[in-house]
Amino acid sequence: MTENIIAANRTQIPTAGAARTAPYTSRREHYAHPSGEISNLRLTYLGWYMSGAATTASAGYTCKSFIEYPAGTFTPVNAGADIVVPAGGQIEVTCGVKIPAGARFWERTVILTTGTIPALVLPAVASSLGGISDRFAAGDLGNSGSMTGSNTSQYHGASAIHADIAAAGARSAALLGDSLVHGQGDTTGTGAKGSSGFVARLIDAVMPSVKIAYPGQRASQFATLISGGGPVATFFNSVRVTDYVIEHGVNDLIQSSTQEALDAAYASIVATILWVKPSAIIHQTTLTPRTGEVVEGTGWISAEAQVEKTDGTWSLLDVVNAATRARRSGISGQIIDFADAAMTARDSGIWGGPYPVTGDGTHPYTAKCAAMSSALTFSP
Repeated sequence: MTENIIAANRTQIPTAGAARTAPYTSRREHYAHPSGEISNLRLTYLGWYMSGAATTASAGYTCKSFIEYPAGTFTPVNAGADIVVPAGGQIEVTCGVKIPAGARFWERTVILTTGTIPALVLPAVASSLGGISDRFAAGDLGNSGSMTGSNTSQYHGASAIHADIAAAGARSAALLGDSLVHGQGDTTGTGAKGSSGFVARLIDAVMPSVKIAYPGQRASQFATLISGGGPVATFFNSVRVTDYVIEHGVNDLIQSSTQEALDAAYASIVATILWVKPSAIIHQTTLTPRTGEVVEGTGWISAEAQVEKTDGTWSLLDVVNAATRARRSGISGQIIDFADAAMTARDSGIWGGPYPVTGDGTHPYTAKCAAMSSALTFSP
């Protein structure tokens, strides 16, 4: 038995506030840990959302929640009582359902407060993603009724689902990063377990993960957020995983970070992780390319149609990736070489196919996300 660990995928921090009129029901799809039956679920709800790369906004609310497994069978969370989520804080409540290893289940959350509610944001509306059954509806459909609405990208529910796993040595991961971890660009499909973004597609095939990621965030900003005493640090400290994946760095170079400053940010993140969990297995990814169009308006339709970016300190990309491949202090896990999976050749700085590969030079389309995750093996 592995007790009290992240036990389901597709959980994440809120990255927006959504205006809702109560009651409002949100359904989120998850997959249970593949190693064994999960039981004694513990769900964490946050009364805040990221409102900038280094800031949060408070938004307390009241909700009730149910776990739907199997489809059409509902088990109340928090013994059926309302869940009062404190503004700027968090609350963990329990559910007694048991779910078989690897099974798909759903979390239905009924928002009971009219106002701005922390939202778990997808990279596109659910209907565009296609591979998931996330739904929404006005009214109280927590433990009854079918849900058909899928034309939103903003859902509500738990930001972490911990449970006991009926297997020794079960593992799960926290994915730390920016818009690339969030899944921006991966807008027309999902991974086999509903995952968005090339990082989650790779990791979720092996173990469940929780995303602690915000678009545009720098490693230096994240290092400060998790080492301070604010809500992000509180949540980070409460997440119980065995593995951490660090993807940050792209935005540091865009904002002219030196290699020394970026290495210091990485060292700070690693130190905080090891303070929270001394036995943590820490993995790091190489940074993926950023390119422009040789002829504006023609798109990223081939290698020849691209030119590597030169803004900020982007010229340090190869140096930073070389240092990652050489393994920084404290990186005890795998070097996940997404740069190699992304580029035409090592250190070319140019996106490889399938083409067209991206719409902005930074965030790969769904076909490329799938190709990148398929090209690598996560062997923790």
